[in-house]
Order: sequence, then structure tokens, then C-alpha cells
Amino acid sequence: MYTTLQNPWIDTFASKSSQNPQTEATFQSNKKWVKAEKLLETQGRLVALVRQSDLTNPPLMCHYRAIIKEIRFSSSFRNVSDKEVWIRASLTLQKEWIEEHYDSKKYDSWEEQFKDWELGDRAQTYFTLTDLSKLEPSFAITDLKKASNGQPLAPNFERGYSICSLPEHL
Repeated sequence: MYTTLQNPWIDTFASKSSQNPQTEATFQSNKKWVKAEKLLETQGRLVALVRQSDLTNPPLMCHYRAIIKEIRFSSSFRNVSDKEVWIRASLTLQKEWIEEHYDSKKYDSWEEQFKDWELGDRAQTYFTLTDLSKLEPSFAITDLKKASNGQPLAPNFERGYSICSLPEHL
């Protein structure tokens, strides 16, 4: 599976993972990962190949590998309050980063920025990664083949998620 993570989330996650490889971090996607959730349910685990979203010069590159531990849909929460409590408890990496680096020119507090960035209605999927490791060397996303048709991802494929087969070198 291929996904992207925004900088600074990937940098923060990589830093924490270098100190403790079992570090877990939860992220969100605006797409509903139905196929990925079914694969995770049947296989028990999924490998994620991760591209840093701010690196946009083709060919786009995968720099990290992680394990997807959990996938949860926004629609699975009973109500908005339950969802917010869960997000605040689960998106701790983002919360910690925003507390330290919030944009004081745009927001009155880190809480306001966290609410704007993480508590909106855009996210359809929340996914938890663990066992993050840097790929040495990194590789072009064109090495990934779409599970649906066996075709490689385009060198400028910027969508945040695709079910792919793992390259042989991994």
C-alpha cells in the first residue's frame, strides 16, 4: 500500500521512531480507505510505503516503510463528541507538534490551530502506523504496481493512497 504523509508529521514520527521503533502514530486521510480496511481485516497487517508529501519533484519517491496497525472510518463514531475525544487521544504527535510550533500569526492559540487542522470534517479515514523505518535507498513510486491493474504509479501520482503490490526488493 502507498500513502503520503505531510511534513512535519513524517519528520516527527521518524524522530520518535528512531528512539523507539514501536512508536505508533495516527494520521488522517480525506479518502475512505475501504479496500485497505478489508485487506487489513483479512491479512492482519499491511505494509505502507510512505512518501513525504512536500517533496513534489517527479519522480516522486518513497522514503519510509511502516506497518498499518489500524484503520478507522470517521463514520464509525457514534457522534461528533465521541469522534473529537478519540481524535484528541489518538493524534498526539500532531498535538505535540502544534503546541510547540503553532502559527501565532494565523491562530490565537495552538488549540485553535489543532482544531482547524485536525478536528474538521474533511477526514474520512484514520490510520495508525507503527514500525516506521527509513528506506535506504529510497525508490521511485513508479516501482509500485497498482493492485487493480498491475500498472505502475505515474511519476507524478500525488493522490494520498493506492493499493499496490510490494516491489521485489522489499
